[in-house]
Amino acid sequence: MDTLQGRFRHDSMLCLSCRQSRKTIGRRLNLSEYKIEGDISRLDCTTCGKFIAIKTVDDVINLDGVIDSDCDDIWLEAKTRKEKIVYYALSQIIYLERDSPKEEKYESVFAYADESDLVMLRWKNGTAIGFFTLKQKGTKIFPESEVEYAMPVLDTAYIRSECRGNGIGTEIITKITQMFPNEDIGFSRPISDGMSKVLARFLTKSKEFRLKFWEIVDGGNEGNKKLVWYGLQNKRKS
Repeated sequence: MDTLQGRFRHDSMLCLSCRQSRKTIGRRLNLSEYKIEGDISRLDCTTCGKFIAIKTVDDVINLDGVIDSDCDDIWLEAKTRKEKIVYYALSQIIYLERDSPKEEKYESVFAYADESDLVMLRWKNGTAIGFFTLKQKGTKIFPESEVEYAMPVLDTAYIRSECRGNGIGTEIITKITQMFPNEDIGFSRPISDGMSKVLARFLTKSKEFRLKFWEIVDGGNEGNKKLVWYGLQNKRKS
């Protein structure tokens, strides 16, 4: 969990909720458990209280603005400290506060990715609009466990609500199959309703993957996986 270590006033910034320039209040974050060190704060609107940006010692990262003008319509791995902060803001702030997960749709609160996970950010016109995280084949399901992931596993995926409906969900599946062309692919249980719809469309068109996609628990070893296509067909019949 991040911890708040005090508050301070900051200059005005555009608040999308208020649609006006507003004064902000900063709340310091401790992200050391995520291996992100340094003086980092979240900036919130003093009027509506909504999140606006992340502030570091030498930068203000506006998640609703252009972060990197060189990143346009592309998936890139989160490698740098700044990219990991962007992933933190998307997964631990924006997803929870703007697009609150709905249990009835099998949407889950996301833990921050493990150090061994692959984190991919989706960029559009220099703005980060989503991410997905993968558990790597051969990594342990828990640090103290002897059980390893039997295949690459899509663990979390999120696209900001205002950017949905443009085929980016299908992009995620296509990207993963291109990254691991000779592997079965796992999907962490529960699979959300939104991802189930994406998978149904993908597997209806791409029949060659119907025996390669698995809904998995506990690493996806024998007895802990079932075919996604089989589950979709059963759901359709019920």
